[in-house]
Amino acid sequence: MGATINGTLTAGANSKIGPWTVTDTSIYKTNATMGNATAGAAYFGNDGLSITDKFKVSAAGALTATSGTIAGWTIGTSSLYNTTNSMTSTGVGLYLGTDGIRNYASATQYVNITGGKITAEGVDLSGEITATTGYIGGTSGWKIAAQQLSSGTIGADNSLFLGTKNLGSNTSIGGRSGSDWRLTVGSHFGVTNTGVLYANSANISGTLTAGANS
Repeated sequence: MGATINGTLTAGANSKIGPWTVTDTSIYKTNATMGNATAGAAYFGNDGLSITDKFKVSAAGALTATSGTIAGWTIGTSSLYNTTNSMTSTGVGLYLGTDGIRNYASATQYVNITGGKITAEGVDLSGEITATTGYIGGTSGWKIAAQQLSSGTIGADNSLFLGTKNLGSNTSIGGRSGSDWRLTVGSHFGVTNTGVLYANSANISGTLTAGANS
């Protein structure tokens, strides 16, 4: 049986069109709530448009999707990726997630950005890299400060310091104030801002030249 209807077709509130229910503000299937998680639920109304809780477009035009694909990209609950949903993915791809960003060509060629830190393996990082604070090699590695690069507790054994700013008045090496030093190795070797060299023990081979007034 078939029917042809010309003109305006009006369905009152709580009318049915197959599995769809018509209200004054929406037409829906299975559940009247936008974004309902019930399988098969769909909604179109004043609040927006949704297909279960996996795809939603609000009345303001905001799109939310927790699964699916966009071209070659896969949508995860907290990530967007084009190969594998992981910060340890191998192969070739790009991963963007709440736990970080990974651009990888293989298990030994990648750049990771996570927790504000950059980790790289087997890639070319030529060009300018600027950082005023942070670490290289984790918190147990090299510390970056304004015009300073250091490892360990400055002035202590097994520490290194290189900078254009002083070590601070509380650090004394070789009896000299910390304001003088620009390069130090532990508390046993240092070079001051005027080029004075200090070493509490040294083995120097080759020619040693002393200038006037030495």
